[in-house]
Amino acid sequence: MTQSANHIRATKIPVFLIALPLVLTLIGSGCTKSAAHKNTKLSNLPSVTNALKGAKDAGLSVTVEEVRSRIVPMEGNAKPLYDILSRRITERPASPSETKTMQAVYGKTLPTTKSIVDVKKILADRSLIVDLVHRASSKPMCNGEIDYSAGLELDFPEASALRASARINCINAMVAVHDKEDAKVADSLRNAFRSAGHAAHHPGIIGYIVNITLNNLALTNCAKALMLSGERSGVAMGIRDVITAECSSPDLKETLSNEIVLTTETCKHLSTDESSSIKKSPSISGDAEKFVTSGLENLRNFSGIRSLDDNVYLVIHSLTQLSKVANLSYVDEQKVYAKLLEKIGTFPASDRLFADMLVPTYIKAIREDRVTRARRVVVSTAAAILDFKCKHKRLPHSLSELGGNVMDPFVVKDIAYHQTHSGFTIYSVGPTCKFSGGYTNEAPPKSENVFTYPTPSYMKPMN
Repeated sequence: MTQSANHIRATKIPVFLIALPLVLTLIGSGCTKSAAHKNTKLSNLPSVTNALKGAKDAGLSVTVEEVRSRIVPMEGNAKPLYDILSRRITERPASPSETKTMQAVYGKTLPTTKSIVDVKKILADRSLIVDLVHRASSKPMCNGEIDYSAGLELDFPEASALRASARINCINAMVAVHDKEDAKVADSLRNAFRSAGHAAHHPGIIGYIVNITLNNLALTNCAKALMLSGERSGVAMGIRDVITAECSSPDLKETLSNEIVLTTETCKHLSTDESSSIKKSPSISGDAEKFVTSGLENLRNFSGIRSLDDNVYLVIHSLTQLSKVANLSYVDEQKVYAKLLEKIGTFPASDRLFADMLVPTYIKAIREDRVTRARRVVVSTAAAILDFKCKHKRLPHSLSELGGNVMDPFVVKDIAYHQTHSGFTIYSVGPTCKFSGGYTNEAPPKSENVFTYPTPSYMKPMN
């Protein structure tokens, strides 16, 4: 997670926005406006037309009308509350010491009694923000009117509020574990997962990435709650049920459909005289804003791409191919990536400009979702094992005694489960398909997922 003095409002900048200005600046000076493309409608470019047809045949939506979300009634919509929350945390950001205290509670290691006491004071002092978080998290949806004409400039101003909401909910869960309020543990973690779900309602890859990030945060705190509560059945059963009900992956086809629309809307500015003013994004500030803004200005002036047709075709074709990995095995998914990247590499550099910027970001996000799915299986299975132990006074001999989904997303078999002299370890083999659980005194790599009970030394706070 991003660290800063204003940690509660920190927002990551999408990878493609970082790459976009640099690439366009480097090549922009070498291209002049093309009369052939200047007033050409995107729908008249033959390769683009074929690519859009292929996307539709693959079950993707390709127009604004098809992807536009239904407006949710006010009483069920969290977006107005997140808008207020964004303003509140901007007006009163956390101090460096408060940021450090909150990080110590919702971060990767277990909180100390002192950090719990200190964070209670912080939350009490920000009761209005905590109340907004609770009210927003209770809403089923988070939808607003989306200006698709902004293309890749589309803002996500509520991202900082969503992150703050998930963090505060995770903090509340840790406080509830400490205070032995078992029902509140599950309720707080449920709200953290709902914050993640709200992020997925934002169109395109940004919402997809924020959803994965917040799901990971909530799962990390689920694991911590299990370690802190020991064998209290109420906590274990509650966490298992919450993960099953609330922790889900974003819809890949819906995300890629939105990316098609955002890409084509952006490229309209390259093929026509249309332009829009640069908007100041609440999600980006300082030097980063200047960098991104200058790049988008270059993009708007960069209507001289000699092969605009091929650039747009290649992105839409790539999004269509990536939509096919949703239900594939891990091995077959890698084959799709390799074949797609090989095809992109056959195009001249000027024709694959957009694909070179965007496709690696899409692939990385989809891969990260599989890692998150593995984490979900590991943590929910750990909860089921601890619940079983509470009820039967022993550990299960095998995962078959538990029932439910225990399949490792990386291989066609159950996740690994081993009893130890004092407890148990469960883990996914991970992206390498070779991870063997690691060591109790050493944190595993970020892409690996393991749960060890009793608490391994690397999870204990450093006093």
